[in-house]
Amino acid sequence: MPETVNGSTELVIGETGGEPAERRAGGGDDTGRLLVVMNAALIGVPSAYAVSNSLAVTAVAALLAVVMVLACVARRAR
Repeated sequence: MPETVNGSTELVIGETGGEPAERRAGGGDDTGRLLVVMNAALIGVPSAYAVSNSLAVTAVAALLAVVMVLACVARRAR
């Protein structure tokens, strides 16, 4: 829930260059992004097989899923 002042609908702007106060925490967006990527990988790989009935297509989908998860983890570590 965004922070408000006395029930107003305007966001409280923090001292971090105009970003809303809810984004100042730092880690929440990365964790959510990683969960979305993981869920996409867990759904996408079996879906690739279900749609194509091809092990080659499934292997490519699995490889791309691993690369995407590793990229998100590496970006989160920075």
